[in-house]
Order: sequence, then structure tokens, then C-alpha cells
Amino acid sequence: MQPGGLDPEREPTPQPRRVPSSPGRNVAAGAAAAGGAGASGAANAPLLPSAPGSAPSSATAAAHASAPPSDLLLQRLRAVPGALALPELAAFDARDDAHLDAAACVLLQHFHRSNEAEALSLLFELTHERLLAIAGLVTARLALAIDPQDLVAGFLARLFTDVRRPQPVVRRFLGMAYIAMRNDALNQLRHETRSLRRMLQYQARQPLPPDPAQLADEHEQAQVVARAGLFLLVVVAECFHDLPERARRLLLLREVEGLSYQEVALALGLPIGHVGIALRRARRRLERLIARALAAGSGGEP
Repeated sequence: MQPGGLDPEREPTPQPRRVPSSPGRNVAAGAAAAGGAGASGAANAPLLPSAPGSAPSSATAAAHASAPPSDLLLQRLRAVPGALALPELAAFDARDDAHLDAAACVLLQHFHRSNEAEALSLLFELTHERLLAIAGLVTARLALAIDPQDLVAGFLARLFTDVRRPQPVVRRFLGMAYIAMRNDALNQLRHETRSLRRMLQYQARQPLPPDPAQLADEHEQAQVVARAGLFLLVVVAECFHDLPERARRLLLLREVEGLSYQEVALALGLPIGHVGIALRRARRRLERLIARALAAGSGGEP
């Protein structure tokens, strides 16, 4: 498994293209040879060609238009054990992906054997602009608002902290970088998508904030109902006191105290058969008084 977590064998395998006279057309995207969990032939992963008919991006053109490495960088590269055996070393060209892949293979092997930071530092200096161009290609293809520098920094950090033993031999360093940075960008996109989905789900579970206008209407309606209830209580009380005394006592004993007809008859000294008739008359009289009072007061509030 490579940095980024994708098996290079799942990538398409188009034929590589290398045009030294037009370095901007070399779009590195070969897959790496990180053997991972027992993959024996993972050292030869495919190269990803340029899109047909498409012009190179500004980042790619800038990277490939950079000057060849200085004599000091070449001297440092020749000092690395195993670098003198590189057939490309005599005419090393940092704009040639095959040359960069070969040098990166030697530098990574030396770093894994000796843990010498100088090897990783030299690898960074030789490939940084090319890696930046590949990262720009990844963000452009996926239309992501990710800084290409962040993708490059994350890829190099994973290289530095890779503690697998034994280390796989990397034959296609730039291809590994493309896959790792693409997977990193996709992981960031998935993380942001999940975060957005969780946020929307949380917001959907929250109750809607109260509408100030609706609250004001409800408060006003409650005040109107309270005033109307108070007015009705006053009217009923006044009309009740306008009833004759026997009618008031009948209604109090039956409606308020809840006595039976027999108990009302005993309390008032009435025949039990007259209690129902007297109650109906008292209720009707109270209803008429209330209706007249409400009709008189309908022109204004109390």
C-alpha cells in the first residue's frame, strides 16, 4: 500500500510519453512501486499521460521550464551511494521524469537504509517543483480549493515518517506522488462532505427559531382573550346579583355546591318536584340578563 492508501494496480496503464524537447508535455502520474502487503511486482506502476489536445497548466509549464540542477546538487547526488550506477547521471536533466524517478529511487533507498536526512533533503530539492506541478494538476482535475503546497507537504511528510520494514523499492516516484496526493485530496473532499452532511442533519433536528411577528400576534391575542374573559366575569357577576334571592340560592346550591335535588329541596323548604322547574326558570332569567348586558356593552370594552 502506498502513501495515500490506493493500490497502483487499479490505475489505468497507458503508455508513457516523454518528449525532452517539450518538457511541459511530460505530465507525471505514474503509479509507485510501494510493495506494501507482500506485493512483489509493485515496482513498475503505470505513467499517466497528458490529456489529449490539452495545453499544460501554468504550474506544470513553470516547473518544467526551471533550470537544470546546479553543479552543487549534482555533486551531492553523485556522493549518494549507488548514484554513480545511474545511466542518466552523465546527462542528468531535472525536466525529464525518467531521470527524476531514477534519482528518487536511489535517494529513497539510501534514506531507508541509513535514515540520513540529507538524502531526503536532496530528494526534496530535486523534485519539489515537479511535485508542485503534479499537485496543481490534481487540484485542477478534481476542482478542489486545496493549496497544492499542502498536498506536497503532506506527501513528503508521509515519506519521512514511513517506518515499514523492509521498505519497498520505488521505481516510479512521480507516479507514487500523483496517486498519494490525489488520494489525499479525495480524502479531504470526503471529510468535508461528511462534515457538511452532519452539520445539515444537526440543523434539521433543531427546532425552528420563533417568529417575532408570530410571538407578537400570540401575545396580543392572549391579552384580548384575557380582557374578554374579565369582562364576561364582571357581566355574569352583576347579572347574578340582579336575580331574586331564591333564584340565586337555587343556583348556588345546585351549580356551585353541587347538591342533589333532594338536598336543595330540604335546604329551601320546597317540594322536590318544584326544584327542577325553579332551576330552569332561574337559569333562563340569568341568560336573559347576561344577553342584555352583553348587547349593551358590545359598543365598547368595560
